[in-house]
Amino acid sequence: TNVSALPVSMNIEGTRENFFKFLDFVETSGSLERGLRLMAINSIQLNFPDGGEIVDNAKQVINFTVDMAAYYQTPRTRR
Repeated sequence: TNVSALPVSMNIEGTRENFFKFLDFVETSGSLERGLRLMAINSIQLNFPDGGEIVDNAKQVINFTVDMAAYYQTPRTRR
């Protein structure tokens, strides 16, 4: 079985707390037994609508754009 990548771009708005949950979700996607990841982040762009980051506020709303790849199995084809 071969593996293919599907490029994905998302614009997301959420709290800093949920941003870190999203990163953890991507990091732990896939098979934990074999250590295979099903998603990988290529780049992240952060935007703070309130004019800047408030470091001590985990509930601050941020916008982030994520470019990533989602991996999936593709069957081998005979030629």
